[in-house]
Amino acid sequence: MKADQPVNVASEHEAGIDHLEDFNTHPDCAQSHAELGARYYQKQELEQALKHLLHAVRLEPGNSKHHKSLADFYYTVLSRNDDALAEYLQVLKLDPFDTEVN
Repeated sequence: MKADQPVNVASEHEAGIDHLEDFNTHPDCAQSHAELGARYYQKQELEQALKHLLHAVRLEPGNSKHHKSLADFYYTVLSRNDDALAEYLQVLKLDPFDTEVN
């Protein structure tokens, strides 16, 4: 791509999702699910985003970053405050020194 060409962000998100969905032939990769959740959120495909964020947490329940992403999604996107609080509390259990949650 030349520097003076406009960037088509939508097509870049599509390409990223396609690549991650292809990569997802390994369904036990929590990081790919977390990335897919973020990409689907950027496209405002909220059901797909939630599905993948939840799957990342299920695959790596000890990963505080996955719990934080899910908590942020619950709180800011879905206004599910009780679910968000439960996830934020899980983050603190896993990483009591997380400065973004404290």
